Amino acid sequence: MHSTALTHQMDANGWTEISFGSTDRKSIQLAATQVLEEAGIPVNRETIVPAESTKSGSKYFGVSIYSAQETSSYVIGDSTFPLPKVFVQAVQYLESNTKCEGLFRKAGSVSRQKILRASLESGGSLLEANPHDVAGLLKQYIRELPEPLTTRLLSPLFERCQRLANSSNYYTLLACLLLPEENLRCFHPHNTCYTYIHTHTHMNTYTCPHTHTCTHTRTYT
Repeated sequence: MHSTALTHQMDANGWTEISFGSTDRKSIQLAATQVLEEAGIPVNRETIVPAESTKSGSKYFGVSIYSAQETSSYVIGDSTFPLPKVFVQAVQYLESNTKCEGLFRKAGSVSRQKILRASLESGGSLLEANPHDVAGLLKQYIRELPEPLTTRLLSPLFERCQRLANSSNYYTLLACLLLPEENLRCFHPHNTCYTYIHTHTHMNTYTCPHTHTCTHTRTYT
């Protein structure tokens, strides 16, 4: 018997919605763990230890999401949370340029990205930046994180959930419930951005493999 009832259903757009019989985070995580293990998916129950920032000398890149010094407010539901500034700015900029053809497929300019990165380090903004360069910068940010957004401990779990056939995204969503709150909050703008881009595939020629390839390295591994 699960300590907290979890139910799920598909909404009108084909997305999986999970409902909880409790608002207690530990109870929800225990219930999610039990459902995963009953489905034959082993879960590492060790305590997640946040990774330390790398010694990159950057204000943003290589800095742990737990210790970001410069943040921007991001609204999730009825609440506002501080998330890493460059991450939020890049995601929001791309959300406003979802019709740009070839996002995450065309590489952008390496030299422009270097200039843009240096500008951000000096307090600059992304205004009037090339969308392909911003997409490249977002990939750099995710790639240079000290550990994946899914954490080193839970990354194998996410990979197992992703490989399961005929499970929709249900098990992956359950795995998300086991993440630290900081990681889970970063997943929201990350996934919302790609959803917006996907809704304009007829204009930007976006396909899922392109995004999976460019973000997989530091999102899941």
